[in-house]
Amino acid sequence: GTYTTLFDKSRGSRGWVRVLSSECIKKLCPVFVGGNGSEYILALTTGKNEGYIHIGTITDGLVSFQMVPDGWSICEKLPGLNCTIEWAVYIADERNLLLLVKTDSVQFYLVNFNLELKTLHILYKIPEFIPEAQNLDFLVLLGTETYTDTPMIPQGLYFNTLNNVLYIWGNFILQSYNREHFIFLADFPKESTIKYMLNSYKGHITFVTEDEEIWYFLEGGYDVYRIVPSQGWNTYFNLQKLEKSPLYSNDETLVSLFYEKNHLYELVYLFDNGKERLVRRFLPVGKLMEYDLPKPFKIGSQRENKIISFEYICPFKEIHLLDVPQKQHVERKESYLALPPLVSESSGFHNNYTLAVYQGLVYYLLWLHAKYNKPYADPVHDPTWRWWQHKIVYKDYYFYLFSNRLTAEGMYINMNAYQKLYNLSSDYSMADFVFLDKGNWFSITAALLSHQDTFTSADSPGAGLEVDRKLAVSVILADPECLSSSVTQEIHLNRNLLLFKIKITDKRKCSEQGITGRNLKKTSMLIKVLGASGKCFQATTLDTIIRVLDFLGTGDWYCGWRVGPSPQRAGSCCCPGNVVNPFRF
Repeated sequence: GTYTTLFDKSRGSRGWVRVLSSECIKKLCPVFVGGNGSEYILALTTGKNEGYIHIGTITDGLVSFQMVPDGWSICEKLPGLNCTIEWAVYIADERNLLLLVKTDSVQFYLVNFNLELKTLHILYKIPEFIPEAQNLDFLVLLGTETYTDTPMIPQGLYFNTLNNVLYIWGNFILQSYNREHFIFLADFPKESTIKYMLNSYKGHITFVTEDEEIWYFLEGGYDVYRIVPSQGWNTYFNLQKLEKSPLYSNDETLVSLFYEKNHLYELVYLFDNGKERLVRRFLPVGKLMEYDLPKPFKIGSQRENKIISFEYICPFKEIHLLDVPQKQHVERKESYLALPPLVSESSGFHNNYTLAVYQGLVYYLLWLHAKYNKPYADPVHDPTWRWWQHKIVYKDYYFYLFSNRLTAEGMYINMNAYQKLYNLSSDYSMADFVFLDKGNWFSITAALLSHQDTFTSADSPGAGLEVDRKLAVSVILADPECLSSSVTQEIHLNRNLLLFKIKITDKRKCSEQGITGRNLKKTSMLIKVLGASGKCFQATTLDTIIRVLDFLGTGDWYCGWRVGPSPQRAGSCCCPGNVVNPFRF
């Protein structure tokens, strides 16, 4: 923008740093996932440096920009004389830039530029027209499909570093798992154009169009749902008006959407007469989709009476996680006990002196935790043991002095009150992050309680085949070259129960990490249930949520895997999340 508008001479501008002052910036592309303690932002320019990208690096509050490529332009490697970079995505773990480039012939390309090797490759030539995909949920683009006469107009890119899925969006949505072969999501209409998209990093994606339509997509699937406007939205909106909610108006406009704690919120401006205001309100995606679901039923007869019975939409009744690994161990979170000193004052209250001592102890404990590298030569993996290693034998004597009010300080520090706590976790839900050492593994068990008609009779041949056709689980790995998975099924006919034992193993093939946690390898896994996409919901006190189990607060589970960041020893980490919840539909 205009710097003179921002600069305030009366107060100075120490909170701002002016950068790229000689450039004409046309667009800023955010980098949502940083790396090695740094954050990044990409600036696209126009004019003299068209065809170059400015990479901004923010480390410990210091900002620096680098223009790439060095010495040559992106346009020089593409057909035509000139080009325009429409969007850029930076993958910090790979040091790769993904670029959406338009040439002077109005042809769009997906281009990869590697910052270390200084090499450029054209990954994909985006079709000029939208493919024909009537009556299809998705279409794999092989180059042999027929096309409509509607031009493809790409607007931006999005790359999820946790599951390695790339999206190209505009008046269409393309999805790719390898950045070279794409799937066309046919549910999104070519008459609409996406203005921006949001990702919760819990498996939920939202698209906002130029006409303020809101579309919802669950990663790992192929169905795109319009939630505003929709029949579900009309039902929900009318219910809010009946309740006289101050957050809704017949005359309103959408300002922005955002995710907060895995819930979608909208910022809306209400044009009520005399009460114009800006409000933030919760958008219940799950409830809107539930209102939109069909309610299939069949009419049967019992004696002389006709009976209406509703059919099940979700393929199972309940789902639970069993045998999950202990959170404290797999997350490598360290917990410490730090109790305040005992005081000898008759009132029992602390004074400034005792509180200062306690504050110093806690501060030093946190400092030790931050600086402690867990050298294997230490007798115990606990940074506090050095505090008392020469005084622990006298702890009873110190307590004797305190109990007889003989201490000059008037307080007693219990040496056993400052220590690391092991086996603390009593939470049996799935961990947000799972750290995997090389060659190690972890497992979970998903228990699905089925409907009565899922199983055929125990005497019927082919019962197992019938179950597999109605209720099955699949596991998708973002980095199969690094991890392997196996699923074992157990059928309990007498309980209408299916157990799926899922095991994730590190293959010892991805080891670019540093022992202090640099160059982390983050990955994810996704567990899907057959036929559950968009049909299974869980009612909570806040909303009807598109999920089965709340591992991370959503309906999918991304397991993030990291190599080397272990607080206890070098290894790898599996994290659900920006990983997510294990079951997504």
